[in-house]
Amino acid sequence: MQKIISKLIWLIIVTIVGLGIQRYSGIFYQDEVLRVDEVQLTDGYQTISGQLVQTDQSKELTLPYYESEATVPVFNRGDQLILKNDAFHEVKRDGYLFIIISYFVLALLFIGKRDGVRSLISLAINVGLLFLLTAAYVVNSQLPLLGLTFVYCMLATTASLVVSDGWRSNTLQKIAATLLTSFSAFLICYVAMNLMQDRGVRYEEMQFLTRPYRPIFLASLLIGTLGAVMDTVVTVLSTLEELLDKTANLTMKELFLSGRAVGQDIAGSMVNVLLFAYLSGAVPMILLYLMNGWNFLSAVNMQISLELLRALCGGFGIVLSIPISLLVFRLARGRKA
Repeated sequence: MQKIISKLIWLIIVTIVGLGIQRYSGIFYQDEVLRVDEVQLTDGYQTISGQLVQTDQSKELTLPYYESEATVPVFNRGDQLILKNDAFHEVKRDGYLFIIISYFVLALLFIGKRDGVRSLISLAINVGLLFLLTAAYVVNSQLPLLGLTFVYCMLATTASLVVSDGWRSNTLQKIAATLLTSFSAFLICYVAMNLMQDRGVRYEEMQFLTRPYRPIFLASLLIGTLGAVMDTVVTVLSTLEELLDKTANLTMKELFLSGRAVGQDIAGSMVNVLLFAYLSGAVPMILLYLMNGWNFLSAVNMQISLELLRALCGGFGIVLSIPISLLVFRLARGRKA
């Protein structure tokens, strides 16, 4: 009971601190922060009246209003807007962001305990590696982005598995199986795209980029495939290790059948999760196109091709992860049925 109460207290403290940050941190901003007092909608515009939190001076701002709220949302009393050069820049949400991140961290610590701490460390390492990769490419666009991504995948996989699980007897197996599966699935998709000359692939959603679209998409495809594969590989290999520890007299054939059964059970659900995760990202833009007069097929074709490719490549990885995990386990054990 005391543990539950202490956890609730932490959640309350985080919520209060986050709301305090949201309400009062605007005074520390270099840019002007406008607290909205009143909003009037007239003829495609919204007239916003409020006070600058740094100086308490009244200010009025006129912004366009679109029913779809595609570029500028409709603001409400109490919202805080960050201004640059007297123009709207973005909505201030630092307090709410603090609450969400804190809830996530607390959930990992409360539920995972030591494993939760390791997961946070692993996440921080992976984010840092990805930042370094991105920074290196931004500074020098002549660097091969796909090559950098391959290096990142190897480092991120090693860091994730070693930090999360520690160095165990099957850690090297997990790393090898994850990388081999990810690279194999990516290679299949890469060859298919080249043979089809990217027909049906629409890069319009990446048109804001100032670098070539294809290498950037391929890099994201590889990273997404890695994320899909790792969970399946770890599940299959960990299950086989547990079975071997509990029942040492199992033959390799029996282990194979058990590993295949586990893989089959999780593969279907993982592919569906992957599909939903990727397609959900396209829903807002599809709705935006539909609300602006596009027909359904054109809107879907414009927005869903890249998401389908990511889902297909990840699906290949999940399916391939089962036989490759079993193969790596067999080679590592060197046992005969």
